[in-house]
Amino acid sequence: MVDSLSGSGEVVVRDIQRLSANFKKSHGLLMAFQSLTPMEHNALALFLTRIKKDMVELPPVDMSVPYEKRDANLEVPTFTFDQNVLCEWFDIAPDQLATRLNEVAEKLMFRKMAFRDMAKKGGVESFDYKQIFQRIVYHRGRLTFVPAPVSWRDLVDESRGFALIDHAAFRKIPSEYGKRTYALLSRFKRSEDNLGAHKIDELQKLYGVVDNAGKPLKSSLVRPSMFVERVIKKSIAEIEEIKASGVSMAGLSFHIDDKSGEVGYRVTRRGKRIDTIEFLYSWDGQALKEIQAIIEVNRGNAIEFVERLEAKRFQNTKLSVVEQIQLSLAYRELGQFDDAKVEQQPIDAHLKKLERLDRNELLTVNKFYLAIKEGDKAYAVKREMDKRERRNGDDLIVDQTTEEERARLERVRKLKKEVSS
Repeated sequence: MVDSLSGSGEVVVRDIQRLSANFKKSHGLLMAFQSLTPMEHNALALFLTRIKKDMVELPPVDMSVPYEKRDANLEVPTFTFDQNVLCEWFDIAPDQLATRLNEVAEKLMFRKMAFRDMAKKGGVESFDYKQIFQRIVYHRGRLTFVPAPVSWRDLVDESRGFALIDHAAFRKIPSEYGKRTYALLSRFKRSEDNLGAHKIDELQKLYGVVDNAGKPLKSSLVRPSMFVERVIKKSIAEIEEIKASGVSMAGLSFHIDDKSGEVGYRVTRRGKRIDTIEFLYSWDGQALKEIQAIIEVNRGNAIEFVERLEAKRFQNTKLSVVEQIQLSLAYRELGQFDDAKVEQQPIDAHLKKLERLDRNELLTVNKFYLAIKEGDKAYAVKREMDKRERRNGDDLIVDQTTEEERARLERVRKLKKEVSS
C-alpha cells in the first residue's frame, strides 16, 4: 500500500519504498541550536522525509500580530508511519518498537530548537526557542508526529536554502556528531560554496556542546582541543569508515590539510588557542556537473557562450566562477583570450578544487591552464593523472574566428564600451 494524505490532513506512510531517498532540512532548522541523540536525529529525519512546503498554504506574515502568537492557529497535517516502516527505518524488531521509541518520543517531544538567524534588534542578536512537535503518539504499532503550528514555517522555509540529505547514509552514521557533520556538509555542496571556516565557539553551539548562551552542556568537550579531537575528527573518521564499508555517501570526499596532514579539516589559531575550523571536503557529483558544464565550451559554440555570458555582465549580473571559466575558454577557442577580462584569482582557486574532485575529466583543467599559458601547471596535472598524451602549452592561442564571428565579437566589444562609459 502507498502512503496517502487523508481528508483530515493526516499523511499516512505504509511503505518505506515510497519515501524519497533524501530529506530536506531548512537552513534555519539546520543552523538552530539543538542537542539530539542519534535515535532522535533518525526520528526527526523520518518526519522530514514527508513534509512538503505546499501541504499548507502559508498566509503572509501579519506584522500586527505579536511575534509569539504568529502562526499559532495554522492548520498543519499530522504524519503517521506504519509498523513495517518503523522497523526498517530504525532497524528494530516489532516487539521492541514500543520500548525503544518511548524514550525517543519523550525526549524529542520536549526538545526546543533555538532559531538564531533572526534580525538583530538594537545591535543584539535575537533568538527564538520553539518546540518542533506538539504531540508524538505511538499506538498499535504506528507512530504519529503532530508538528507545532508555530514551527511549520521554519521547517519548510527554503528561502535561505536547505540541506538535501541522503537518509540511508545518514541513518548509518552512529553518533550524533557524525550525523550533525554530514547534515552540515550536505547544506553546502557546490565546490565554490563550501561551508568555510567557522569560529570554534559557534560550532560548539551547532553541535550542542554549549547552549545558546555559551553555557557548557558537555563540559568534557568545551576545551577546543577536545572538541576538535572528539567531535570534528571523530565524526569525519566515522563517515570515512562507513564509506570504506561500501555505503554510498552521495559523493562526499574529504581532503588532507597540506600543513597538518589531518583528514577533512583545518584549524587556525590565534596565538596558541584554536580560533576557527574549516572542513576540507567536496561532493564529486557536483564537481562532475561543473566539469561537464565547462567542457561544453567548444569551437562550434564559443561565440554563443561569449554573447550569452557577456549579456549577463552588461546587466551587472556577477558571473559564477564556472561561468567565468566558460567565458575564458570561449574567448580562447576564438583566439581572443585577452578579451575575457575575468578575475583570475578565484578561477585558480576553483580549479585547484576541481583538480582534487574529478577523476576522469581533468583534461578540462589542463586545457584551461594551457589557455592562460600556464604550461607548467598544465603538464603537472596531466602527468599526475596520466590520462592523456602530453600537449605543448604554446600551441593554442591562434585567431581562428570566421567573418561572422568577428562581426558578432565586434558588437560585443561595442556594447562593452557603451556599458563602461
